[in-house]
Amino acid sequence: MNNTNRYSLWRWICLRILTLAIGTVVIIVLCMWLRFEIHNYWVMHHMPTALREEFEALRQHPHTNPARFHEIIDAWWGIECADPSVASPDWIMVGVLVVVMIPFIVLTGLRSARPLYPSVRSFEGLSTGNHSGHIHYAGDACQPSLRFAQDFNSMTQQLARYERELHTSHVAMTHELRSPLTAAIGRLQGMLDGVFTPEPQQLAMVMKQLQHLNRLIDDLHLISLADADRLVLDRREHNLADLMRERAAWLKPQSEAAGMLITVQADTPCPYVGDAFRLGQTFTVLMENALRYASEGKR
Repeated sequence: MNNTNRYSLWRWICLRILTLAIGTVVIIVLCMWLRFEIHNYWVMHHMPTALREEFEALRQHPHTNPARFHEIIDAWWGIECADPSVASPDWIMVGVLVVVMIPFIVLTGLRSARPLYPSVRSFEGLSTGNHSGHIHYAGDACQPSLRFAQDFNSMTQQLARYERELHTSHVAMTHELRSPLTAAIGRLQGMLDGVFTPEPQQLAMVMKQLQHLNRLIDDLHLISLADADRLVLDRREHNLADLMRERAAWLKPQSEAAGMLITVQADTPCPYVGDAFRLGQTFTVLMENALRYASEGKR
């Protein structure tokens, strides 16, 4: 995730935390204000008119007769209103509001963090090879969270596809390696048991299977180097036409055995800068596939 997405996500989290904190304080203050206003209205409404007018005058200038001012407050609002201890009604009211607001804060906080929960929960089982995790988009999620969910879903899909391809390649690899190895072992076992005479022709057949096995191992090594990004190419200038003719000549015994004819038509040189050895491997694989799977035509 780039810096813009990280800062956007940080702002999204901070905004919700600040909104929750400020909202909680505002609600507590509003409740305290409503409590005082309702209490004052109730007291003033039941106070005699003359006394109410006297108290209103004293409220404007309490220093003119502070004793009478406090006498009216103690008589109508209660003497405990002037008590500064924690057990006073005002502090008790604040404590009640805090206790009431705690579940509200918890529920609101969990609801605000809900868009991030699917993203975190989707990591469960990923380290054990479970690539079926999928993040469902939340409607109120921030844009960085949505992009993260999209990237995560794309990553898990790619991992699942890579796992399927890897399993398929392992099965094919095992089959390809087993075939020449089984043939070579069977031929050698036959010579040991006296079924086949250990003559040059039999040994040549075993050698052919071992060469096939060695070539498969070289191919696997090449694939491993490429996957590990450690495949070093020896780039030099060479002629593609000569390289093709060399590969075709090398495969001539196989092509004759398959009844196929490989010809290279290149009237002019074809200069190319690249790794002749690796490119020759590619040409060899293409020609071998043609010998194995080409349709009728024999050319």
